Amino acid sequence: MADKIVNLNSMFCPLSTEAAARLLNAGNPLTSHLYIWLINGRSYEDFLKLPVIGGIKAREAMSQLKELGLVEGKSNSFIGEIEDLPDYSAEEIAQGSKGDPIFMTVLDEAQNILGRMLSRADLKILYGIYNYLGLPAEVIIELLHYCLTEYRRRYGENKVPSLRYIEKEAYIWARNELLTLELAANYITAMAQKREKHEIVKRSFGIYGRELSSGEKRYLDGWFDDGFSLDMIMLAYDRTVTNTGKLQWSYLNGILRNWKNEGLRSVDEVNAQDSKKKVSAKRAGSAKQENSMDQMRELQRTFEKVQGKGTKGENK
Repeated sequence: MADKIVNLNSMFCPLSTEAAARLLNAGNPLTSHLYIWLINGRSYEDFLKLPVIGGIKAREAMSQLKELGLVEGKSNSFIGEIEDLPDYSAEEIAQGSKGDPIFMTVLDEAQNILGRMLSRADLKILYGIYNYLGLPAEVIIELLHYCLTEYRRRYGENKVPSLRYIEKEAYIWARNELLTLELAANYITAMAQKREKHEIVKRSFGIYGRELSSGEKRYLDGWFDDGFSLDMIMLAYDRTVTNTGKLQWSYLNGILRNWKNEGLRSVDEVNAQDSKKKVSAKRAGSAKQENSMDQMRELQRTFEKVQGKGTKGENK
């Protein structure tokens, strides 16, 4: 019987003898459990919810299935679509964390970092980040420090983030698969660099006393991703204010989109393009003026002919 591959984004298929042989040779009961779970039409999302399994082990099993060539498709696509973690009961948390010193370490560190005991609702969120999203313990601790630092930067040195605030950031880390301290550190550095760019542009635009809105940040991030320099952005800003009398984000964005479509990547290229357009416009104007003069001369000749004929008729 030919081997079949499970496609996470399509219909499931029956277990083949070849697939069974691969699973047996892999020697991981959880990997076999996950594969059988999937080919019976159950979702990977539901598999992650099983408290006796946990996200970390489930991810390892999914990774092994991919290595075996038995699964294709994005295994963590659900993360971007789900807004809330599973609503674990106290019994599920107790059962899942019983005998798990790693989670207990995460819990202790969370309470030390946040400076308070976690409520039952907080505990559900923390356990969901650990068990459902599958972030490793050391990464969760780094996440907690990062969220505390960012929250205090924005709202004050004595402020402490809620677990809901931390949950939102945890989804971002999970979607980006920040599963090691190195990846988390790279992400934190990249975010700091992006924030610095935001601040530079904000000051250049004359915006003080408030944070940029999420929409404004999306504009900036889009321009940075497209490779526009600060000089290019400021040139577009100057033209926006000149033409509209104010900072109008959509208008500024339109200028930059036009430059991107024209392949213009520097201020010099924009100025050179402007010069070409001026020369072309001047030539077009000269040609139009010349055509108008030709038409006037032609009308004059026609008028003179008509006038001449009229004069001859009067003489007769």
